[in-house]
Amino acid sequence: MESLLVLSDVHLGSDLNDVGEPIRRSRSVDDDLVRLLAHYQKTGPPKGRWRLVFAGDFIDFIGMTVRA
Repeated sequence: MESLLVLSDVHLGSDLNDVGEPIRRSRSVDDDLVRLLAHYQKTGPPKGRWRLVFAGDFIDFIGMTVRA
């Protein structure tokens, strides 16, 4: 049995832009994500194990522009 943790629309990397105006993004977004995952790592699921599901737009490759 698995308990699901579903994350969607996190858009990691949307602030990585070497061309044009960078998107301003709060550092607290990353810190909150780390705390959320740490919480569930310490907290056992109701039964079985956790399954982490990325439901879309977790990493924003389209929003990134990084020069080689």
